[in-house]
Amino acid sequence: MSGGSAAGYVVELLVAGRPSADVPPPDRVGSWGEPWVEERLSSTRVDAASRERLGRRSPGHEHGRAKRSLGVTKNHVPHWIRLCAATVRVSVVLALVVFLGACSAPPHPTSSWIPPSLADVQATLHGDSFDGFVTSSCRLYLLRFPQVVAQLGVAEALGVRNDRLNDYSVAYDGETAAIEGYFLDRLQSFDREALAPAQRAAYDVCDWMWTRSAARRALGFSGYAVDSTMASPDVRLSRLFTTDLPFDDESDLADYLACLRQAAAQIREIELRVDAEGKRGIVPPDGVLAAELAMLSLVRIRHTDSRDQIGLFQKISGTSHPFYLRMRELASRMPALPREKRSEYMVAAREEIEEKIIPAFERLYNIVAHRLSETPTDAVGIGPLFGADAAYAELLRQVSGTLLRPDEVHRLAQVQVERTRLDIDKVSASLGIRAGTPLASLPLYLQDEKAEPDAEFDGEPVAADVMAPTHGFSTSRAQPSVFPFGMGGGADDEAPWGLAAPDPFYGFVAGCKLYLAQVISEERQAGGMGSPRTALAALLEQYEAAVAAVVDTGIHALGWGLRAATTYYQDAVGLAPFEARYQVGRLAAAPGLAAGRYAAYCRIVELRARAQEAAGDAFVLDRFHDWLLEYGARPLETLGEPTLGELRTAAGS
Repeated sequence: MSGGSAAGYVVELLVAGRPSADVPPPDRVGSWGEPWVEERLSSTRVDAASRERLGRRSPGHEHGRAKRSLGVTKNHVPHWIRLCAATVRVSVVLALVVFLGACSAPPHPTSSWIPPSLADVQATLHGDSFDGFVTSSCRLYLLRFPQVVAQLGVAEALGVRNDRLNDYSVAYDGETAAIEGYFLDRLQSFDREALAPAQRAAYDVCDWMWTRSAARRALGFSGYAVDSTMASPDVRLSRLFTTDLPFDDESDLADYLACLRQAAAQIREIELRVDAEGKRGIVPPDGVLAAELAMLSLVRIRHTDSRDQIGLFQKISGTSHPFYLRMRELASRMPALPREKRSEYMVAAREEIEEKIIPAFERLYNIVAHRLSETPTDAVGIGPLFGADAAYAELLRQVSGTLLRPDEVHRLAQVQVERTRLDIDKVSASLGIRAGTPLASLPLYLQDEKAEPDAEFDGEPVAADVMAPTHGFSTSRAQPSVFPFGMGGGADDEAPWGLAAPDPFYGFVAGCKLYLAQVISEERQAGGMGSPRTALAALLEQYEAAVAAVVDTGIHALGWGLRAATTYYQDAVGLAPFEARYQVGRLAAAPGLAAGRYAAYCRIVELRARAQEAAGDAFVLDRFHDWLLEYGARPLETLGEPTLGELRTAAGS
């Protein structure tokens, strides 16, 4: 405030009875609700001439005459009364100083933008063409999830900054559900048959996504509140501060600090989700909660490396917290930023982390630890939570994008495990690997320094992978292409979807990776190109995926307990008990994820078999791949049930 300080002026006015000459009045109109009028406060006396000009007698004059008529003067007031009055006046002054000082302090950085509301969405999408609808709906939906915007690196394209966190409140989630419903209604107002083929593919993806989202919300379960996976909100928060947020200039530092100042509130929202989950009787398995505690430990305690305290855990401090270390490391790479300015940012970050974020993580840790103490040790699946496998069947459908039932996936995966194990033994023998070598040790033979001589190449070690022909099939062609802004580009385990609606691309992308492994293995077995090591890697990928699918469906749909699932994993892969238990915990944390990947692969293999049957001797594998990948990733369910004639046309020569 220019001119004078409001706090300083009030102090002078209340303590001295009048403002000091060296304390100018505030010159900002509206500081106290009205402009400054010096004549009203510059003196407590008004002469007679002035009173005549004002047309009234001075209130002070009347008050003084009244006191004199009663015989009360300043000298007659007891000392203790004057002392009490002074004490009260000083207390009022101090309170006003604190209040006005707080009002004058610069506000904490907050987000520079607000996610679109339902009203915003309705106003924006009114009258759009189909292509405009797809672009606008994707943009508006992404803006509802600011951390996904940062993950995809599209903030600038969307016209916002990376200075906002996701909102996990019940009210916000309810509005998101209403927006999804509006998207579906607006989509279905278009005539699908009047659209071009590429537009129909986009229509089908959108229709599947919004329809399955409604089914997920009706189910009332889309995953545990916290589960230690990359999709868990607390893990996503840590990933944002340690990986996703960019650091190029001072504005990025300001965005980072703004997000830090919202983190404690978000952790509180996560706590409320955990509490609501418990009230509904949903208790995550102990393996899920134990893994979650391990993840939370990374942001609440640290292992000291001092010689006299090896093995002890210490509470983490602001300057040793991963968020602070990340900010300090990247801020040091900004030579143009003055040291004093950098220091201001770091001090503010340290205070926020120490005073709010660490205590918030500590509370969440204690809540999860308490729930772990109440969790039965052998229950791992979601079946007991709902009393039927309908919930798991819906989750499997949303992950895989297929209509395969859990029991079908379980049976197919068991057959795959037995068949692939025989193929692994054959390829291992060609590499000189001893019979009976645990499967968990076989990946060591895929490394150059561990590789045994390859019999096919005259006893010379294989120095590099020789890829087999894939007949036009590649994972780059199996990526999402129907949505703008990179939406769906992170369709993998390391960069999960992150939106409330089900990921329409994960099953297709993951299934195509497994299918590619099969194509490579088939080419090798047929005597084509490709080293045995490449074939072994492909077979191991298929085998591990099938084992995981057996356990996934077993614990969530068939009632397997922790002991049964751990024993199966140990026998199938050769893991140590604690490693097998950890793998089962990962599958328990993400119901349907492993089985969905395998189900999508099975659907691709089924479509290929039908196309081969339809085309007969005219079948061309490259043409089938072209048909499958024509529009990139999409839910396999949207392909429908192609007729033999359609498959013959698609895959025949």
